[in-house]
Amino acid sequence: MRDGRLLQDVFTRKIFAKNVCGVEMSAIQITTAGAICAELDLFHKGVLPQSGFIRQEQVPLEAFLANRFGQLYEGAGTLGIVRQLQAA
Repeated sequence: MRDGRLLQDVFTRKIFAKNVCGVEMSAIQITTAGAICAELDLFHKGVLPQSGFIRQEQVPLEAFLANRFGQLYEGAGTLGIVRQLQAA
């Protein structure tokens, strides 16, 4: 909320097809596989709740982007941009 008005900040980024570990992958393959693998990895490491339904909003963005699979989203650069938007 800013100046008594509800606002929504939206951040988008394009992910392009690329070679991942020697395999050509489409953008949808990269984002789908990267997201689920990152979240499973975070669950396994105890970063996420260990029981019950885990909502997407419960996954810490910094942990997701820093994760070895979350880095497929080019996390370091994305995180800097997100922090700038949050500070505004």
